[in-house]
Parts: sequence; C-alpha cells; structure tokens
Amino acid sequence: MLTGATVITMDPALPRTDAIALSGGAIVAVGAVADVLRQLGDGARVVNLGGGVIMPGFIDPHHHLFLVAAERWSSRLHGPAPRTMEALLAQVRRVAREDGGSGWLRVHGYQPLTLAERRSPTAVELDSACPDRPLHLLSRTYHESGLNNQGLNRLGWDRRSPDPPGGRIVRDRRGRPSGVLLESASFIAEAASREALLAEEDGQEWVDRAERHTLALVRAGITRIGDAAVPPAGMVLYERAAAAGRLAVTVHRFPVGSNAISEPVSEGGPTGSGNVGIPVGPAKFLADGGERCALCFTSRQVFSSVTSTLRRTLRGGLRVAAVASRGGWARRGSDGLYHTGIRVLSDGQLRAAVSAAARPTSACKRWSTRFAARAIPI
Repeated sequence: MLTGATVITMDPALPRTDAIALSGGAIVAVGAVADVLRQLGDGARVVNLGGGVIMPGFIDPHHHLFLVAAERWSSRLHGPAPRTMEALLAQVRRVAREDGGSGWLRVHGYQPLTLAERRSPTAVELDSACPDRPLHLLSRTYHESGLNNQGLNRLGWDRRSPDPPGGRIVRDRRGRPSGVLLESASFIAEAASREALLAEEDGQEWVDRAERHTLALVRAGITRIGDAAVPPAGMVLYERAAAAGRLAVTVHRFPVGSNAISEPVSEGGPTGSGNVGIPVGPAKFLADGGERCALCFTSRQVFSSVTSTLRRTLRGGLRVAAVASRGGWARRGSDGLYHTGIRVLSDGQLRAAVSAAARPTSACKRWSTRFAARAIPI
C-alpha cells in the first residue's frame, strides 16, 4: 500500500483520497488508509511516500513507437533545427560519417520551413553529404522527404516513373526526379528503406530500442499510447517484445500497410482484440496530406485567400509566401470548386477502406447475435 501522498483518482465519486494498493502489478484498491488496509489483509507492505501526488498515467493517443524503435538515427537531428541548407547537409554528413555503414542510411528530423531556402534538399545536394550509399532524409512529419541519387536508383524512380496515387515525385525542369518526395511518395520510400534496415537485424535490436523508449515514456508519466502506424512486420515485433515482457507501457497498435504507412489495412482481429498489453487499435486512414492537406474553395474564397495572403506576405515576408505556396496552385474541378493540396485517398478509396474496416468479423457477428437476443423490442 502506498500512502502519505494525495491520491487523485479522476473518479467524480472519489476525486481525492489517501491510499492506493498494488498487487501483481495491478491496482487492487483505492481509498482511505483504513479501508485499503482492511482489503489487503494482514502482511501487507506499507510504503509512506512522505508527500507528493499519485495520479493516473497519461495517455498519448497518437505516438509512433514502432517508427522510433526502427530508426537508429531518429534523435540525431532533434533539438535546434538547422537554419540553412548548408547546416542541414553538414549534420547529414556527420551522421553518415558516424554510421559508417554501406546500406540504407535514414536521417530524420529536419523542417523545410525552418531553412532559409524554405525547401527540402535535392538529390544533388544530398549527394554532396552522402554520395556512396542510398540516403533517405525524412522531415519531422514524414510527409515530405528527400532521396539522394543512390536512393532514387534503389527505388527504380526515374523520368518515366509516374507519381504514386496520393503523392508526388517532385521533378526538375527536364522531368527528372529532383529527389524531393511528397506524401505517399515519401511514405513508400520510408517503408522501403525501413524494411531494408530491419531485414539486416534479427529483431532484437528493435525490441531493445522499443524497451528503452517505453521506459522514457514512463518516466514522463505516460503509461498508454496509440501507435498510429504499425505495418505487418511491426505487429510481429510487438508480439515478440510483449512475450518477453520488454514493453513498459500498453500499446494500441494501429495497423497500416507494408508498402506505405498511408496504405489502409483492415485485416486481422477487430479493435481491442489480442494481447491486453498490445491490443489491436482502430483502423487508420490518411484522407489527405499533412503540410499539403487537400482544400477546396469557391471562387469568392479563392479571391479572399489570395488577397489575404498578399497582405500577410507584405507584413511577414517570404516565410508567409513559402507557407502559402506549399499546397500548389488551386485547380478548378468538375464540381465547380477550386482544389489545392494532395488527396492521399480518393473518395472511392476512402469509401472502400471504411466499408472493409466496418465489415463484421466472425467474432463481431457472434457478439451482435448475443446482443440482439437480449434486446428488448419497442
């Protein structure tokens, strides 16, 4: 029993109390000291904390533990963001030198709009920092990234490669891939480079990194997360980590496709099923882009948006113009509205994905039958 502190329960019927009892890693009683002792019985160990507050753990519903644990260099560009392309390339050059490998190099954490150039680096620029191996430089959000020329070659992307649905391979004036990738194109490259690196490991390295990260979460007071992008290989790694007791938090695993984290997946058990420490989470659908989210405007709204952007640009300078231009020019559609940004899933794809995710499994059908048998007709 823990006592000597204020226990905040988040229960309106008993918002604050004096003691909390633990047994077998679970909370078994909360209440006044005498009541909790009575429930525990003789022989209970009592720990007086001498002050402080005990409260429920925090829940982070949108986390990316799988990707963090898959990323050996995920922390190298965190902290103060580089302010120039030269400074960013210097950091990439340092990471490449310290890694010293020969396969894919993944570097994560830059922010295009914090750079003086207001853009991502091209393949030619990345070649200057990492010419001898395929490199994937991921923005902090993963919705934008850059490949060097070896990376483009490894994915087989050239002048003839079409843009993937829901994404864009940015090209130079001659139509050749510049190395900059947007939305699903970035996700496809991310999956390819990540899967290649995980294939070089036996899985234990991922488990070790996942354990370290979950311990850091617990130290911050977070005890449950929703991992918002877990591909099939990640599902297997989570099972391995949970079986070994290596995860310090409960993880709700949002299933995504193996080819890209934007790929809808509805196979597997229903939401909430599986190991209680790593239950299957809800389905995840990326309807549109991140920094280049899909928007639609009437003619009046286009005029208002353009004039407003011009006024703000005059006051705020080129940064405002760079932010405003990232969605691209508005194009008039068959619906008479002006569209900008990138739709990752079309209306038809989104409709099909939702329908597949909502389709009852055999377990859900059995539950529905039992519920219907108990229902009272009106």
